[in-house]
Amino acid sequence: MPEDHATDLEDLLHGQPTHDEVKPPVTPRVQALPFNELSWENFERLCTRLIASDGDIVDCHRYGKRGDYQAGIDILAHRRTAEGGLERWCYQCKRWQKMTSGDLHQIVNAFGFPADQYVVLVSFEAGANLRNVVADLLEVDLWDAEDISSQLKGQPELVEDFFGVHWQDVFCAIRRGKRIRPRTLNPFGDTGRITDPDRFFGREELLRQIFEELGKGVNLSLVGESQIGKSSLLSMVCVLGPKRMSLPPEAFIYLSLQWVDDEDDFYEELCKELSIETCRGGKLFRALRGKHYVLCLDEIEKMAWESFGFTVRVRSHMRGLADGPAAPLKLVIASRSPLAYLFPDSPELDSPLAGICRPLDVGPFSPDVARAFLSHRLRGASVTFTEGEITALLAETGGHPAKLQRAAADLYRRKSNLPESSELSGR
Repeated sequence: MPEDHATDLEDLLHGQPTHDEVKPPVTPRVQALPFNELSWENFERLCTRLIASDGDIVDCHRYGKRGDYQAGIDILAHRRTAEGGLERWCYQCKRWQKMTSGDLHQIVNAFGFPADQYVVLVSFEAGANLRNVVADLLEVDLWDAEDISSQLKGQPELVEDFFGVHWQDVFCAIRRGKRIRPRTLNPFGDTGRITDPDRFFGREELLRQIFEELGKGVNLSLVGESQIGKSSLLSMVCVLGPKRMSLPPEAFIYLSLQWVDDEDDFYEELCKELSIETCRGGKLFRALRGKHYVLCLDEIEKMAWESFGFTVRVRSHMRGLADGPAAPLKLVIASRSPLAYLFPDSPELDSPLAGICRPLDVGPFSPDVARAFLSHRLRGASVTFTEGEITALLAETGGHPAKLQRAAADLYRRKSNLPESSELSGR
């Protein structure tokens, strides 16, 4: 081989390439998957597996089978909160070509299974008419084709399972393994019931009233709209009560009827919290004679729903255990509607729960408290809110804690240039 050819070969094998200006391809990756090409069964399976892949989901399964009464839901999951508790999430999957706002209203109104959050998943791109239906429903979310697709970007295995290798190649940013996004803390990421006193804010005056009334032997009914903070207040009564009322921690019991199936289950859970053998009526009263407990009952609306089998007698038992200075229980009850509305007078009850509970309204934050809340959460953060932004947040949310939290979390994310899927410090 001539010497110059040998040199050329050496250069071809080991020489450094010159830096040509090669323009990147102009065709972007596909941003949405063809969900309507799946059968409805496979669309539901895909949604179930996507939900189950969330690291905060403790368990996830399809609810019933085709033909069963499903209370308006397809998928049931339990999600772990930042405080270590569990929330119940319900999902409805709709592989439809299109949907009207009336259709979505019917779907939302059909939810008959008690849950912290409901999610409607649709296989098409949702327009403003559908977004407006759920805009003010804090407990309902809508995930359309783009929302679901964005969550599947880093899930190549799922994309391949349901759409094949070709779609995995043109859709996913990586071929194998899941994209790991950096964890970014958002100071407004708390969701669900707050049990950490350091994260609880803006209700000190209401707490003072609660402990003052309990000290006088008064039973209380906390009344307020959804996600206004009633459950967090009940938690703070249990956390702060031992010190404020000089009682042992075991004297304070939080019990949510959301996780109770029926009347029998209620007594079983109540007696478990009281550390006594399961009983009811006079036997329960005798077992508690001479003892003192503060029972914080959440989601008591469930006692008014005939489908869960609570009889009027259980309210009579609660009244007997809580009425009078020597009663072993003091009640702090949380509900969205007044007790007199939930449990009206009836021949079976000469004195309903409303007759022994003083109502306390749980309303939105005042403007001053809302501003203080924002300032408290932003302390030490890398982002600040301008006066105009704060004014807009207050006008948009009316001081409703959950609405304010969500709006502030979204503003913080945008000002921090965080992706929408970035982890929050809460849910």
